[in-house]
Amino acid sequence: MQNKRSIFKKSPPPPSNKKNDKIMAINTDTPTIGSQIMNGMALGAGSSLGHRAVEILMGPKHIEISQPTPSSNTSDFCSTIKHQYEKCMKDSLDSCNELNNLIIKYNCV
Repeated sequence: MQNKRSIFKKSPPPPSNKKNDKIMAINTDTPTIGSQIMNGMALGAGSSLGHRAVEILMGPKHIEISQPTPSSNTSDFCSTIKHQYEKCMKDSLDSCNELNNLIIKYNCV
């Protein structure tokens, strides 16, 4: 019967860490600022290409922002807000900011 240890082959020893003056090896264990910049550029380019591919398949994005059209309800609302604002200005000046913001927001000039 053979010895169990003789069945397995011995692996070669690891390479020595002796530095050769003629050959300079680049340390690739730790990332450098240049490699990080290159990785970021590659990630950005890949993301951009992915977005373009999805736009080709799904169609371009359309964002529509609609403004409310003035109607009789808006004019009634504006007249009510203006009346409350004038009343507020007569009573006190400090608490009228919210009404002033509403007048600006709904263009009740």
